Formats: sequence, C-alpha cells, structure tokens
Amino acid sequence: MTTATLPTTPKKRTLLDISEDLISIDDLLYEVEGDISDSDAAEAIDAWLEEAEVSLNDKTDSYVGLIRQKTLMAAARKEESERLALMAKQDDASAKFLKDRLKFTLMRLGRKSAGNLRKATVTANGGKVPLIFDNEKTAVPEDYQKQIVKTVPDTELIREALEAGANLGFVRLGEKGTHLRIK
Repeated sequence: MTTATLPTTPKKRTLLDISEDLISIDDLLYEVEGDISDSDAAEAIDAWLEEAEVSLNDKTDSYVGLIRQKTLMAAARKEESERLALMAKQDDASAKFLKDRLKFTLMRLGRKSAGNLRKATVTANGGKVPLIFDNEKTAVPEDYQKQIVKTVPDTELIREALEAGANLGFVRLGEKGTHLRIK
C-alpha cells in the first residue's frame, strides 16, 4: 500500500514572524557593532533586510485593508441594525393590529376560538378584576385610601370590601378583559 503525500503550501508569514526577523537582523547588527566586513555576509543581510521590509510593507497593506474593511462593515451593520429595529417596531405594531382585529372578529361572531393548524383563542386576562371608579379617584373616601407619597385610593382595601359584598357607592368591580393567545 502506497501512501500519497499531499502537497504542502508554504506557511504564510505572520506579522509577528516579520517583526521577529527584523529584530533578529537588528540584534545581529548590534552584536557586530555594525561592522559587516565580509561582503557575502553584508549582501545576505542586505537581502534579508530588503525581504523583511517588503514583507512588512505587504503585510501592513493587508492589515490596513482588513482594518478598513472591518470598520466599514461595523458601520454598515450598525446602520442595518437601526433599519431592522425600525422594521421590528413596525412589525410589532402590525402584529398588534392584526391580533386586535382577529380578537374583535371572533368576539363579534360569538366564537371563543378558530383555526386549524394555528389556533387563536379569546382568553380572559389573568390577575385581579379591574376596579371601575364612578368618579375621579380623588373622590374615594379616606378610609379606602393609602398614602404613598401622595394620597391614592387603597385598591386592595376597596377590592376586599367589594368582594365581601359591600356597596361602597363610589366604585364597583368590573369584568376581566380578554386577550388573544396564539399557539
């Protein structure tokens, strides 16, 4: 059985590799105090320096291009995110309108639900039954008010009294509202 060898591509030189080459050349020149009396060694160092400079310039050009590309992409994505946020707000408003319209239609037809694959059901809201005041809330007797920072009706006390059957004359229990649940 023979094993095929895959062709290898030369390793791309990184900015760090190029930087290390330039530092090595500088260190070598420092060690010999800049005296490269051998012409072959001087030519080799000159060629090495020139290659490192060309590599550094080419790599810098690539880095600057990538930095510019990333900067432009960030600006474009930010602008697109603002456009998408506006579209999302419009979609939310459209969905609310459609939901309210479907709920209205079901209620007008006296139906609690409709749909085959996706069912829409008019369902009572959770929580407590709302209080419906006959007058402005400031007309609530003091016994049914609580003070926070300003005087407000004590809705818990009012609710307890109404639920116990008291006729307070200024407020009555309302009915829970409804909402449309989509499954």
